[in-house]
Amino acid sequence: MKKSYINKHEDQPSTKQQSIPKDVKGSFFQSIKRSTIIVIVILIFIYLLCPRITIIPGKNINPRDPFNTSFIIQNNSIYSVHDIKSECRFDNIEDDNHHIFDRLTANIDTGYIEKLGPRDSRPIIFHITIKGLENGVIHANIRFLLSYKLPLIPLNLSKAIPLTVKKTSENKYQWSASN
Repeated sequence: MKKSYINKHEDQPSTKQQSIPKDVKGSFFQSIKRSTIIVIVILIFIYLLCPRITIIPGKNINPRDPFNTSFIIQNNSIYSVHDIKSECRFDNIEDDNHHIFDRLTANIDTGYIEKLGPRDSRPIIFHITIKGLENGVIHANIRFLLSYKLPLIPLNLSKAIPLTVKKTSENKYQWSASN
C-alpha cells in the first residue's frame, strides 16, 4: 500500500505550482504606484528647493539717467541664500539719435549681499557710467547676473534676469521684464 500511496502522490500535479498567488498579480501595479508617488514627491521637493531670486527696478535716482536707478533683489524662496553677487551687462542701447550700441564699455559698481533671508529683499544701486554714449537713452536691454550660494550646498548658482528700459516722456523711464 505504501507504493500506491507514493505513486498517487507523485502523479497528482502540485496545486502550488499551477496557481499564482494574489500578491504577485498586484505587485506590478503596486510598484508602478510607488514609482509614480516617488517621482511626484521628488518633483515637489525640487520645486520647493528651487531658488526664486528676482530683481525689480526701484526708484530712479536721476530722472535724466535711467541707469542711475535703485534695484531691489528679492529672495522669494523658503530658505536663505548667501554670497549674492550682482552685475549688469548691456545687450543693446539706443540713444536719442536712434543709434544702436551693441557692445559698450561700462564701469559698473556691482553689488554684494552676504545673506538674504527667506522672503527678504534688499535694495542695491548700480552706478553705471557708459563710455561712448553721449546722448540720452531711449531704449536699452540689459541683463542682471546674480550669483549666489544655497545653504548646506557648496555650489555657486547663477541666474540671468533680462530687463528693458524705455523712455516714456522727457524725464521719465519705465523698466519692465524682458522675454
